[in-house]
Amino acid sequence: MNSYLLHHRVLANAQRCPADEAVRDGKRSISYGELDATSGSAAWALRRAGHRPRDVVGVIIPKSLEAVEVFLAVLRAGGCYVPLDPVVMPPERIRRILRLGEISCVVCSRRHWEELAREATAEELAQLRAMRVVFLEEVSAQRGTCVAARTGELDAGITDEDLAYILYTSGSTGVPKGVTISHRNALTFVNWAIDYFDPAPGITFACHAPLQFDLSVFDLYVALSTGGRVALVPHELAANPKSLLEWIGQNEIEYWYSVPSVWMAILNYARIENARLGRLKKILFAGEVFPPRYLGKLMEQVPWASFYNMYGPTETNVCTVHRVLPEDCRTGGPIPIGAACANTEVVALDPERGVVAPGGVGELMVKGSIVTRGYYRDPERTQAAFLRSPLPHHAGALLYKTGDIVRVRPDGSFEYLGRSDFMVKIAGFRVELQEVERALQSIDGVGEAVAVAYEDEGRGTNSLGALVRMDEGRAPKTLEIRSAIARALPKYMLPEVIIGVAELPRTSNGKIDRNGAKQLLLHELE
Repeated sequence: MNSYLLHHRVLANAQRCPADEAVRDGKRSISYGELDATSGSAAWALRRAGHRPRDVVGVIIPKSLEAVEVFLAVLRAGGCYVPLDPVVMPPERIRRILRLGEISCVVCSRRHWEELAREATAEELAQLRAMRVVFLEEVSAQRGTCVAARTGELDAGITDEDLAYILYTSGSTGVPKGVTISHRNALTFVNWAIDYFDPAPGITFACHAPLQFDLSVFDLYVALSTGGRVALVPHELAANPKSLLEWIGQNEIEYWYSVPSVWMAILNYARIENARLGRLKKILFAGEVFPPRYLGKLMEQVPWASFYNMYGPTETNVCTVHRVLPEDCRTGGPIPIGAACANTEVVALDPERGVVAPGGVGELMVKGSIVTRGYYRDPERTQAAFLRSPLPHHAGALLYKTGDIVRVRPDGSFEYLGRSDFMVKIAGFRVELQEVERALQSIDGVGEAVAVAYEDEGRGTNSLGALVRMDEGRAPKTLEIRSAIARALPKYMLPEVIIGVAELPRTSNGKIDRNGAKQLLLHELE
């Protein structure tokens, strides 16, 4: 079987090892042969509903075995999927993404479809009613009754330049932006990861990240492309350190990939020395800085595992990697983000667009087949995110501007120093502070708002807070504000602390003083 599309290797394993376990979801599991049959049935259900090749399909399903089946079904039907987890995303945000992406087809349970329609505006309701809907209950009812579709019957004509999935992230304009990932983009990463980590068939991968988060691409497609099994971390355990640690042992996890704050919470609130972690072979982390004091402690507790710092925004998935050694945690500096992955070039440029020499500081730029073509139906932001390379050997190729400031190490690898804009990482998720502020300012009675990220020393990671100035005569009712903003933003973008102030701090030219706002918030928290 060809392997030029993201799902082809997965289907090849259905022929090679049909009885082997592919996906584990709590007490449920599915074999490769069953995954082939159920995703094939769902692919034909999509086609019968009017799905056409290259259509974009919204998958409004919580993280589950069914979500994985539908992702594969969309790919097999020649389409592109958009993960929209209704447990993580509020209905208002899902409706907005459906509208922004002009998505005409969705796969959804009847319950979640009714929740979407419940508080929709008249315009939104009209849009929902015009959409093609494939209800999950109908797909599930056909399980085992249809012969699996051969991939060539439905994805014929699809090339590796066609889109495989779109991941929506926070946007600085207050509007979510959809990062478009082609089969070629995804496979550049997946094939590199397979070659670099060389997982054997039968390896158990955990999937801790939500399925709309790019870390899950490694968990799903590296595992299923190599004959491994994916154990989905239940949503209710994902943020519970003690239960999560027990789950890792019970499921005999061998490959683990998550944001560092997961391990920091485990180190702070669970007894890792009593856990059954003997099967862990590789611990990968990305999405935020792993403080050396925490990483060093984890390496001492799990000395038999190897550790890897994976770096890359959603627009590139992972573009650099560094295998962490114990001495990296004793230098007093940040953990390196490493050097470029295969088929990828990274370079730090200074403000004059010159290449930064070792020891210097600049913005990291990425080139190669791993880089997205841009943002879905958003040419303005796409144009702003790329730079025509000034380097002669690039012959005018496009560079993705990460916005991340790095220092070039003597060996040519990189250290992450911070951001050049107002994007922050909260538990590994990208959060544009302007989007939080716009959501706050849309609430009746809120005159102005500023969102800030601050280090939570207890957890060793960032938390999100906000200061709000109410309209004249309005008292700040933070519980009402929190409830209102929760209808517009996903949970990871909600400020943990909202403080009402008479005036926001300002600079001498009248602009909001973000550093002053942060200091005021920290003072109020003391």
